[in-house]
Amino acid sequence: LAAAAAALILAGCASSPKARQAFSQADRNDDGGVDWEEYKVSFPREERNGFLAIDENRDNRIDISEWEAGVGYRF
Repeated sequence: LAAAAAALILAGCASSPKARQAFSQADRNDDGGVDWEEYKVSFPREERNGFLAIDENRDNRIDISEWEAGVGYRF
């Protein structure tokens, strides 16, 4: 819940070139989404709960809009 709230607050600054570049690097198989295995490479200390909090539609992959909302603020 806290991650979702932070994502909403920071969504305005999340859509950055650095965030999109980080998404492209994390999406190692270039399928347009970052699955748990790919996510762990980018964020090795992150727990699966963090991944699940970002995966809003629960399809076990993070697309670019979910990435920008949930991860993009880090970049």
